[in-house]
Amino acid sequence: MFDRSGRRLTRAPLPALIIQRVTAGLYFDLVGGGSKIWREIGSRFESYCLELISEALPGAQPSGAFKYKFRRTVDSPDIFLHDESGTAKLAVECKAKKMSIVAKFSDNPLDDAREAFSEIIKGVVQIWRFYSHCRRSNGIKSIGPDAAGMVLTLDPWLQMSNHQDRVMAEASALAGQIDADITDEDRRPILFCSIEDLESTLGIASETSFFQAVAAAASNPEFKGWSLLSVHQRVSVGERQNAYPFEAKIADVLPAWKLLNSEAIRPRAVAG
Repeated sequence: MFDRSGRRLTRAPLPALIIQRVTAGLYFDLVGGGSKIWREIGSRFESYCLELISEALPGAQPSGAFKYKFRRTVDSPDIFLHDESGTAKLAVECKAKKMSIVAKFSDNPLDDAREAFSEIIKGVVQIWRFYSHCRRSNGIKSIGPDAAGMVLTLDPWLQMSNHQDRVMAEASALAGQIDADITDEDRRPILFCSIEDLESTLGIASETSFFQAVAAAASNPEFKGWSLLSVHQRVSVGERQNAYPFEAKIADVLPAWKLLNSEAIRPRAVAG
């Protein structure tokens, strides 16, 4: 639809696709840029996840990664959530790979997208290794007895529970190869969650209900393969609607946002 001058388009025919292209679609323009670009994508994803959780669950005292000494300098998982005493209840490892078309529609995605799934498997092992180091060396970080882990991904890589079984089996084998002192005690339950699933869950969760959902997903076989949102909806009482924490910041990453919402281009009736 054009305005009366015939020069200005006043309504996009596919606005959702256009927004998708100039936001998430940029990933595919950049993904082939090499290791430097990959590191930047990973760093930005980790920063976004930490900021999102900090805004949504401030009472969980979210904190980021740190370096510690255990025989050598080691990187911790990317994000930690805590109870009231400051004891860690959840360690999160972020993985910023998007699913290829092959991975999305393959009957055997773990083999057809091996590189990406290897990163997810390493994420599981990194969490277990950290918990093992904390058990064996006082002073790294206080870990709760019921602490769990989460591999947080950019896309829903592990919606199928049988894929999760294979990832966990390969992670267990890899952990044994890397460090024979990673015990069953260290191999805490691991949740696999996409960022979209986490965003949806945080939209209705409080600190208490979020940890309830995590605990249920980690301990109850009934919820194996469920999304975190679905688990939260099943176990929580009195869901709430939380405001989107970054509404005022959208224009910072999408400069056209202000223009899209300006009076100058809002749809209006055009005389016939």
